[in-house]
Amino acid sequence: MKREDIKACRPNPRVDVVSPSGEIVSMAATPNVSNGRIQMENGRAYVTRHAAEEGWSLLSDLYKAEGNPEGFELFKQYEAARAANRTDRAKVSDEHGEGKRPTPVPMPEEYLPAEVVRRRSGESAVSVGQFELPPIAAKAKSSSRARVNG
Repeated sequence: MKREDIKACRPNPRVDVVSPSGEIVSMAATPNVSNGRIQMENGRAYVTRHAAEEGWSLLSDLYKAEGNPEGFELFKQYEAARAANRTDRAKVSDEHGEGKRPTPVPMPEEYLPAEVVRRRSGESAVSVGQFELPPIAAKAKSSSRARVNG
């Protein structure tokens, strides 16, 4: 196989997707094939309708929705730097212990879209407004066995 052929056989591009719980997941995007969550068409990745209904979003879309597309570029640069700093087990310094890798530090939350932080905090996207539940009346204790008088 020629060197040019190997370059042409690159793996599928990775797309950063945000789960309903706020976890950022990097998924492979295959052109014209859906993996259930994302699909690529004409060089553009998007979340499938079913995944969007479940609450999945593209990280780039969340940055754009905030009016901060530069934030996504910063995220990609940060992730590339993290990947470049991963080392071989043989090259790890003694400060981390023999054969252990240092734990990668994720992107600080202040640089992430507010929607990602909201999802991680567990807040609901839907507000219930001024609705208040009525108090529950105290239930009378009842015996699980019926007593028979006689």
